[in-house]
Amino acid sequence: MDIAMKKDKRYISRMLTGIAFLFVALTVVYFCSCAKKNPANPAAATTAKSTTTAGKTTSTAGTGTSNTTSTVTESKTDNVEMISVAAGSFIMGSTAGDADEQPVHTVYLDAFELDKYEVTNERYKVFMDARGYSNQAYWTKEGWAWITELKITEPKWWSTGEWNSGPGYPKYPVLISWYEAYAFAKWAGKRLPTEAEWEKAARGTDGRTYSWGEGAIDSTRANYGTKGSTPGGNYPAGISPYGALDMTGNVWEWVSDWYSETYYGTSPGSNPKGPETGTNKVLRGGSWIYANFGLRCAGRDADKQAFTRHSNIGFRCAR
Repeated sequence: MDIAMKKDKRYISRMLTGIAFLFVALTVVYFCSCAKKNPANPAAATTAKSTTTAGKTTSTAGTGTSNTTSTVTESKTDNVEMISVAAGSFIMGSTAGDADEQPVHTVYLDAFELDKYEVTNERYKVFMDARGYSNQAYWTKEGWAWITELKITEPKWWSTGEWNSGPGYPKYPVLISWYEAYAFAKWAGKRLPTEAEWEKAARGTDGRTYSWGEGAIDSTRANYGTKGSTPGGNYPAGISPYGALDMTGNVWEWVSDWYSETYYGTSPGSNPKGPETGTNKVLRGGSWIYANFGLRCAGRDADKQAFTRHSNIGFRCAR
C-alpha cells in the first residue's frame, strides 16, 4: 500500500512538472511572436510611418526615408468661439471722421469668421509653449529677421507682468506687435482680418457709428479713458451686430492691411485687402487710453510700424 501511494505521488509530481514546462514554453513563443510584430527599433519596421514636428513632416517607408517640409502645421488648440459674418455688402467709411475715412463707399465681402474676443495672454501662451518663436514657418520674412536680430522670445512685458501682461493675467488681451500677431494667427490656422472685414464685423450693414449703434458712448459699453485693459467680454452692452465683443475700446487691434490715407478713393469694391506695400499697419477700434479717439467703427489709426509694441495694442483672428 505504501509503495503504491509513493508511485502515485511521483506520477502526479512528474505530471505537474510537465505542465509547468509546457506553460513556460508557450509563454516564450507568444512573446517572441509579439516582438516580431512590434520591433523595438522603429527604423527596422517595414510599416510606413509619418511624424510631424514643428511644421516638418517626415515619412518613413521600408528602408528608405523621404522628408517633406510643409509651410506650417495648423494648430488644433485655438478652438475659441468665433462669430460668423455673412457674405454681402456694407457701408464703409464716414463723413464724421478724418479725411482717410472718405469717401464713404459700399464694399462687398465674402463670408468670413472672426474671433468673438481679442486674443488673450492665455491663448498666446499656448503658441509660445508650442515653440512659436522658434519656428520660422509662422513668421513673415521681416518678422523673423526682427525677432532673430533682437533675440525676442516673448511679448514685451510678458515676464514683468506690467500692463496686465503674461501668464499671471490669463484673460487679459495679449499686447504684441503686428509681426507677433501674424505669427500667432498662422500657427492657429487663421489669419488677421482685413480692414474691411474688421469694420463690417464691428458695425454691420447700416453704417452705425459704434458697435452698439448710435448714442453717446459710456462706461457700460466700452473700456475707454481708463488706466489699463480689462478681461475680454466685460462690456456686453457694447456687442456688435454679429456678436463680437470689445470692438470698441480696450486695446487697438491690428488688421492685415498696410495703411494709405487715400486708399478708399481707389480701393476695389469687392474684398479689398489694402495697398500692396506701405510703411505702417492699420489699427482699429481705439483703446483704454483714449476718451474718444478711434472709438468709432470707421476710425483708423496708422502711425505704428509692424514691429511696434505698445501697452494698448492687441488683435483678434479671422478665417
